[in-house]
This record gives sequence, C-alpha cells and structure tokens, in this order.
Amino acid sequence: MAIQTRDHDVKDEEAGRVDRLVAALVSMSRGQVRGLIAAGGVQVNGRACADPGEAVTPGDHLTLRFDPARRYREPPPPRST
Repeated sequence: MAIQTRDHDVKDEEAGRVDRLVAALVSMSRGQVRGLIAAGGVQVNGRACADPGEAVTPGDHLTLRFDPARRYREPPPPRST
C-alpha cells in the first residue's frame, strides 16, 4: 500500500502527549505509534519527533507519514551495562 501523509493542527482539546494524539488520529496502538516515531514518521512543527512523550500544544502542526499496511514495532528499551 502507498505511503500516506496526514497533516493536522492540534486543537485545544487535543493538547498533551504526541503519542496519544497520533494513536487517535491513525487508529494505531501507542506501541505502534512509538515504532512510527522511531521510524521518523512523525514531525512536530516541521522537525522530527524523537520522544513519544513530547507535549503538543494548541496550534502545533503534526505531519504523519506512514504505511497503513505496515505494523510499526516499538523499539526495545536500551540495555543497561
């Protein structure tokens, strides 16, 4: 399936964690959204989002690029040495 691009401006009632908002916008689990973020598929105000817990505020602009047929996997936690 083709890559989809979605643009979204954050509304007052949507402010909060970026992973929660993206999960609601594209009907993915938050784990899959964390995988999408790790794959570089989420931008906030034109810059790549690296932190699923990043706060978005009203007026922020999200750009999502994803393949709806792909199962994005959450990256494993970093190993402690």
